[in-house]
Amino acid sequence: MSLNPKIIILLIIILATATITQNYSIEKSIQGGKWSGASRAMIKKTLRIVRSSGDSKLEILWNTKIEEIRNKEDILKAQATRQPSSWYMLIDEPGYYELTQNIIDCMYEAAIYINASNVVLDGKGRMIDGVYNKSSKYGILVVNATNVTIRNTKIQEWYRYGIYLNDSDSNTIYNNTIQNNSKYGIYFKYSDNNTIYGNTIQNNDWEGIYLDDSDNNTIYGNMIQNNGDDGIDFDDSDNNTIYGNMIQNNNQYGIYFYYSYSNTIYGNTVQNNSYQGMCFSYSVNNTIYGNTIQNNSYQGMRFYFSGKNTIYGNTVQNNKGGIVIYQSDNNTIYGNTIQNNKDYGIYSKNSDNNKIYLNNFIDNTHQYTEEASAGRFYSPQPTTYIYGGETYTNYTGNYWSDYTGEDKNDDGIGETPYGPDQYPLMGKIGQEIIVGPTIKIVEPQDNTILNTTKVIVRWEIPQNTSPIDHHELYVDGFPVNTSIPPDQNSYTITLTEGTYTITARTVDRAGYVAEDIVKVIVDTTPPTVSITSPESGATLNTTTVTIAFVGGDDIGLDHYELYVDGSSVNTSIPPDQNSYTITLTEGTHAITVRAVDRAGNIAKDTIEITIIVETTTMEEGAPGAFPYLIVVVVAIIIVLFIAVVVLRRRSR
Repeated sequence: MSLNPKIIILLIIILATATITQNYSIEKSIQGGKWSGASRAMIKKTLRIVRSSGDSKLEILWNTKIEEIRNKEDILKAQATRQPSSWYMLIDEPGYYELTQNIIDCMYEAAIYINASNVVLDGKGRMIDGVYNKSSKYGILVVNATNVTIRNTKIQEWYRYGIYLNDSDSNTIYNNTIQNNSKYGIYFKYSDNNTIYGNTIQNNDWEGIYLDDSDNNTIYGNMIQNNGDDGIDFDDSDNNTIYGNMIQNNNQYGIYFYYSYSNTIYGNTVQNNSYQGMCFSYSVNNTIYGNTIQNNSYQGMRFYFSGKNTIYGNTVQNNKGGIVIYQSDNNTIYGNTIQNNKDYGIYSKNSDNNKIYLNNFIDNTHQYTEEASAGRFYSPQPTTYIYGGETYTNYTGNYWSDYTGEDKNDDGIGETPYGPDQYPLMGKIGQEIIVGPTIKIVEPQDNTILNTTKVIVRWEIPQNTSPIDHHELYVDGFPVNTSIPPDQNSYTITLTEGTYTITARTVDRAGYVAEDIVKVIVDTTPPTVSITSPESGATLNTTTVTIAFVGGDDIGLDHYELYVDGSSVNTSIPPDQNSYTITLTEGTHAITVRAVDRAGNIAKDTIEITIIVETTTMEEGAPGAFPYLIVVVVAIIIVLFIAVVVLRRRSR
């Protein structure tokens, strides 16, 4: 009997599908147990292999913003999809997943597609491998998901992204090796509050990490090296934190910022990159401190149309150029060591109002170069420093290793300018000249009298030339807390009544200490006050009334206040005044006097008086009153006499 050819073809397809299904497996741990490929039929929903039809694929395309300086013709119209046209494995429900086998030469658009939140994907050190062409775009694709953890994977040879997050927040990527991908190692689009740490990201053709319109992410402790373009690229991405990374041997920039604001970059080593160590284009309000930026082929740092950035405490050395400022205003550069750069220490062109002070410029071929720029090479306000064991407060410039001027008064500042630096320093900052932070207590103010035992102490750091390590707080010389975190600027203490000395200290990472002291008085006892005249309940026949009162306080009265029927008459009566005259209408009135002491404590006394004004035309004892009364009495007697006579005659 011959089989229908259609049936034979259908059987071949079913057999091939079953064979492919058995090649790879992922186990899902449920309550400590692991489900193997043979057990999948036993669970309602697990990690599924889904072949999505090309006819039903849903793509949402957008143009990837590419910065003009790169001039990459093949990416100007780059696109990405929210949902891939095909995937090898789908995670669409929360849970813990383990990769139990390598995925090799995967030809689907995405190897693992995650669209569920609250997922842990543990690769267990296994490989997710593509075929390095357009058919395989994403090693792991996460779309519209939160709280996803991707760890312990080795992702390589994907055409676009090793890991791609789209519209996905609060996810974690750690302890992965992401390498040899055709474009990006990790790519974020519209994805915020994610964390990338402890990964090795290397040998990707374009950027190691690319953030596009993604904010508040944290990138730390990664090895980012040997990528074809930049180590990390920020495009329209704000408030990100980048620290403790090794960023080296990338073919263009170590870190690149484009229209990106208020990012914090600290404690990184950025070295041996083919362009700049760090480049900021159209990016403002970024903070860069405590980095080592060295041996880069061009500049250590470059600012291009980028203002209001703060750069301090960095070591910029052995680059072709140290720091370049081009068309960039209002930056602050202080406390850096800029040394042994081949062309210049700092170069400024068409840039104004940049503040450059307390830096060490050591053995650069040209210490500084300015073209059409008006920068300030000394501190914006006097600085307190130690030189030769003595403490001074002066405007301070920079240390220049080739300065040959004199210091006749031995205050550590040269008598003659060094180019634009009006106050060149005679010794290296941190060695011969010790400059620490400053701290100012802004609340409470000195000699404040408080009416609460809960006292909030607030402070600010007007000046610091290296990162703050911690703060300390003391009351009357006794420690309250000596390990307050550096980002904390207030502390609440509880005091009893009395006079106190509060000391706030700040300690930077170099060990320099600054302090500020205020004295406060805690007074929670209200004053006394009593109305002495008129008496409460009195009735007065005059509308002009003088209120007399007396008050007192141990610390001192600030003022009195007078109210009539709840309405204020005067709320700033001097404390040495003890009476006040008011005009009232007829009727009953409540009179209140309040005493306010210097701490703001209040006492009050209230009386009630009545005003009745009487008017009489003939007063008792007035002239003519008595004769009038006699006439009336006589008339009454006569009338009574006549009446008696008449009655007697009738009775006869």
